[in-house]
Amino acid sequence: MKGSLLIKAIKDTLTDNWESLAEGGDLIWSAATEGGLLEEIPLVSIGAKFLNARDQLQEHRFRRNCQALLLACEKVDNEKKRETLDKLSADPELLEDFADTLLQIACDSSKPYKASIVGNLLASMLSGRIDYLAYDRLTHIVHSASIPALQAFQRDMASTAGNPYIQNRSFGSEPLMLSMGIASRYGNKLTISDDGILLYRFGFAGFPNA
Repeated sequence: MKGSLLIKAIKDTLTDNWESLAEGGDLIWSAATEGGLLEEIPLVSIGAKFLNARDQLQEHRFRRNCQALLLACEKVDNEKKRETLDKLSADPELLEDFADTLLQIACDSSKPYKASIVGNLLASMLSGRIDYLAYDRLTHIVHSASIPALQAFQRDMASTAGNPYIQNRSFGSEPLMLSMGIASRYGNKLTISDDGILLYRFGFAGFPNA
């Protein structure tokens, strides 16, 4: 039941109701603290009902994360969104997992930084640039990683122009990158995994220095 409600809220938000969100512009940021306009968005109103804690800090964080997720999907064609979401709806277990993971990101991320990365991954999945399995793996990597580790990964990958093989060079932040499970060290070569390359390419698209 929860998955069905959430996926309907997600579909309504990403497609039918997206224009009203986009037109709000900066007004949405001021409304995020007080509720207001964001409360009219299906994902926010339905998702808030599943929050375990009802304190103002968590509600504020949830709204900001929802906005970060949605803004990343702004440029994806609505028809592509509907097509991808309809495919997910054909598999109840996949649908439930998708809805739960998205809600978890919106609830748990302490800052919208993680939600923005996942939003980029979601946009890439909705537009068909990555498949659902890749999206799911990468989203769980982001959720499990610390923000300093993600920031170090973004910065260091940008400094090497996204090169997955880094020789005769070490980073002070390498332990943070290794902790994410997307890099390995062998001798003088640091190798970024395939998932790490996908994460950098699709998760950090549009970020400064990405």
